[in-house]
Amino acid sequence: MLKVVEAFSGIGAQKEALEKANIDHEILNTIEWDINAIYAYDVMHHEDLTPSSLSKEEILNKLKSLTLSANGKKVMTDRSLKQLREDKLQRLYAAIIRNKNLCDITKVTGEDLEEDIDLLTYSFPCQDLSNGSAWYNKDNGGIVKGSGSRSGLLWEVERILHEMEAEGKILPKFLLMENVNAINSKKHKPHFEQWQRELNEMGYVNKVYKGLNALNFGIPQSRSRTFMLSVRSNEISEEDISNLESDVPSNLGDFLRFNMEDEAIAATPNFTPSRRKIYDDNVKLAKNGVVLEKYAKTISTKQDRNPNAGVIVQNGKMRYLTPRETFLLMGFPERKFDKLIKVNNTSKYLKNEHFYRMSGNSIVVNILTEIFKEIERIKGEYF
Repeated sequence: MLKVVEAFSGIGAQKEALEKANIDHEILNTIEWDINAIYAYDVMHHEDLTPSSLSKEEILNKLKSLTLSANGKKVMTDRSLKQLREDKLQRLYAAIIRNKNLCDITKVTGEDLEEDIDLLTYSFPCQDLSNGSAWYNKDNGGIVKGSGSRSGLLWEVERILHEMEAEGKILPKFLLMENVNAINSKKHKPHFEQWQRELNEMGYVNKVYKGLNALNFGIPQSRSRTFMLSVRSNEISEEDISNLESDVPSNLGDFLRFNMEDEAIAATPNFTPSRRKIYDDNVKLAKNGVVLEKYAKTISTKQDRNPNAGVIVQNGKMRYLTPRETFLLMGFPERKFDKLIKVNNTSKYLKNEHFYRMSGNSIVVNILTEIFKEIERIKGEYF
């Protein structure tokens, strides 16, 4: 049994990968403040979706102690929470309770976490690191400790671990970080190395996986990310942790859905001059049902942008990847997306923009699956 805490849990790529790897596990806590991701995680990973029986007023009173967000960027005000329908609040509160969600990582303390944790995963925000936001990032603090940046939430993990130590609790056996490759850049590397040294002082051995690409793990998306596996053991060295070399082929055509007409229409924008530039500048993944490329570009939180993951041409019109296709290209099984869509067709809680943001913010399931298999191997040999 692998006991896991998912920090920055999103829609649960970690949970999905554990299931795919057939690893017996228990999610002790999730930590996620985006109400849309909280809702989607619950629908995708649970059969019992019973809403809370509390009234709107009772739920609002309980939510006063939590920090939530409607877009993953800004804190929801009391007024914006009150504007939510009662049924959505009932589903939201039930999801928080069901997934033992601690919501805002800045409010989580070492006291909140159990002692017997095998694995803590953390995929902190990449906005202040990403090359895709280079102009915005040129003057911000990146992951500088104490900078107050969103990517600086990395150091909340350090704080929580130190608080666990102060409580006399045994630290998690494994930590798993994921973020953009820019964390290794000249600007950010010194601070990333500082984090590694602090982990060393806490008894962890770190293995940094630079540039693990979805393309090598059976997913036709060019998405390269840096992972770091930290193992709390004085019996293991970095060389004892596998390199995770992989070369699993994939076929883009298996991930595109040309027969989902309604979803394709919803992903077809009005052809304005700015979208003409998107059409001209981005790769054409397919035309009239014929796949033209081997893989999509990196899926971001928006498809109506330049650059994007690629466009599809059908009957003379340009469309973007549909939310279904972006979920598939992140490694989620179609049945999970179908379940999410089925529930959402009734509730109407989520829009396409939410699906795009959630998939773009997620982690490729296939890569996590292989890392979790390595964690299971190490746990069996060294613990």
